[in-house]
Amino acid sequence: MWIPGKQKYNYLVWSVEKEEVLKKVLIEEMGISLRMISELKSRRAVNVNGTLRFNHEPVHVGEIITVDLGENRSEYGLEEGVVDVIYEDEDIVAVNKSPFIVVHPTGTHLTGTLLNYMESWFRQNGILEKVRFISRLDRDTSGILLIAKNRYAHHRMSQAHQDMMMQKTYVALIEGKMKRQEGEINAPIGRRENDGIKREVMEDGQTAITKYKVLKEGEKFSLVELTPVTGRTHQLRCHMAYIGYPLIGDSLYGGNMEYMNRQALHSVTLEFFSPRKEEKIYLKAELPQDMQELVNRL
Repeated sequence: MWIPGKQKYNYLVWSVEKEEVLKKVLIEEMGISLRMISELKSRRAVNVNGTLRFNHEPVHVGEIITVDLGENRSEYGLEEGVVDVIYEDEDIVAVNKSPFIVVHPTGTHLTGTLLNYMESWFRQNGILEKVRFISRLDRDTSGILLIAKNRYAHHRMSQAHQDMMMQKTYVALIEGKMKRQEGEINAPIGRRENDGIKREVMEDGQTAITKYKVLKEGEKFSLVELTPVTGRTHQLRCHMAYIGYPLIGDSLYGGNMEYMNRQALHSVTLEFFSPRKEEKIYLKAELPQDMQELVNRL
């Protein structure tokens, strides 16, 4: 089991609960990947009770396994920027991302990204590691975003994200009133030919499922909760446009631009298990000002 009070972002400490071969404990109990085990072995970074022990050797109940994850510096620049941290432990940082911020540098957007801001935040908080995003949000989408403090956490959390083991909900503003108060959209999504950005529902697309529920209604627009069962690019935006209710401000999918100049989509809640925590973590992110102002009019 993980020993409380001994964990660090770059240092794993485990108390052996049953006699096993060391490698089996590292993989099955601690969740370390085979690739990482190979790298740790080359650095002699795994110790038992303070001494080196080979992967094929047994470990005994009560012995302490320590793993030095090392450090991996980033090649990206540090920039000062506003970072709204809503949760932190030895493995994970969660932020409430503002709209209009690119998450990761691209060929046309090398600076002013959330990654640049988080690199600076890491250094200010003594974290000598590169920033690793566990998931992404579009530039104009706001809300919860998870960041790993080390490659061990990135592997564990990315696998959980891929296996849909995290429960995410979004809220969105749509024009008008929906005919049904809740339901499910099951429609495959693919990418348009010769269009690298926009997605559309198509027969030969990837399976995509979205659940929706109306939270508030007004005369001109409504607030809905959206739960992605699958995780396709632009899934929520594409699905809502497909059933005739594009998001307010979403010019790419035919949304009304009268009220907002970006898609009214916010990642509002997230439930997950952090790698070295026993209990489920529940996070909620406050709405940004532009969406809150419209919600107040409902």
